[in-house]
Amino acid sequence: MRVFANADFNNVLPIERKFSCCSVRCRLGGNVIYTFHFYEPYVFSPQGAPWMSGEPMYHYLNAVPWPSSAGSRRETLAAAAARIAADHATPDSEKRAIMTTIERVLTQYFDARPDRRPVEKLDQSQRSERAAQSQISKSSS
Repeated sequence: MRVFANADFNNVLPIERKFSCCSVRCRLGGNVIYTFHFYEPYVFSPQGAPWMSGEPMYHYLNAVPWPSSAGSRRETLAAAAARIAADHATPDSEKRAIMTTIERVLTQYFDARPDRRPVEKLDQSQRSERAAQSQISKSSS
């Protein structure tokens, strides 16, 4: 048995882009376990993460809903603004710049209306590949 993971933070999307899981299964043999993280939409997954120092807006995001229809842009912005206001260590000019970024990113997030569709698309793709692999195995027997 082999466990297959991706070097790009174990993100599923580069796996899907680089090659099909069927081709991986064919190269590695039949006993393959796939492990991955699904980071999309990215604004949702690292929210509130203190280690995101290169992208400080994520420290202030803590109420991004999933799916997006479970909340609103206004509520999410209000939660981020409250968190920023409670931060007395960051200069006001930096906080204003971060809030501007948060407003832009949340507008994109709520306009895109993310939900289960990307996950379902990936699942359907994998089901199709398994069915194709099954047909190949049956015709080889």
